[in-house]
Amino acid sequence: MSSEALLEQRDAIRNLLSKRPKGSRKKFPNKLRTQIIDYAHRRLAVGETREAVCRDLGLSPTSLWRFLGAGSEPQSKVDEAEDVSTAMRPVRVVPEASESSLLVMRGPGGIAVEGLSLGAVVSILRSLSCSV
Repeated sequence: MSSEALLEQRDAIRNLLSKRPKGSRKKFPNKLRTQIIDYAHRRLAVGETREAVCRDLGLSPTSLWRFLGAGSEPQSKVDEAEDVSTAMRPVRVVPEASESSLLVMRGPGGIAVEGLSLGAVVSILRSLSCSV
């Protein structure tokens, strides 16, 4: 699509958007939504940012994001970094130490401390100045 055709498409969309009441909570008509998505995809394909598309159309970034969907291409390197931080990643669940791997430390006079890890036992013995 030529730059003239993009300008004409932009102007047509702006005209339709200008007829909507400011802050309207009504859904966008499907035809208008389709035109916005088509225009945005064409602009994003040539390296424009979502912000630039929103600015040109006079459309809120939230509306454009919803139209394009969460899976659309990132708008800039900054957004790529944000997408990485909010992207789903595999998670490995590590089970808690089982009771069989926990230790019991017995002291003089029948004192017993249960449920200790090896590190905790070493720490206690060091604090008591016992050699390990």
